[in-house]
Amino acid sequence: MLCRRAGAFRGRTRPRVVRTWVHPQGPSAAEVAALIGCGRRHRVLAFRVARKDGMWVCTDLETDVGKS
Repeated sequence: MLCRRAGAFRGRTRPRVVRTWVHPQGPSAAEVAALIGCGRRHRVLAFRVARKDGMWVCTDLETDVGKS
């Protein structure tokens, strides 16, 4: 899904992470969000991770670009 949406972040300047938020949802899950600066515009990327078999796995992904 992230690869499909990558074109939404294209621009003349390289995207930069401006700010991040991490909200733990217990010992084995967290919700993470990032504000990304893309030149004069800003985008938001949010995802949920869960601990599975000793690894962190992304279980959900959202951007401010249309859901699919």
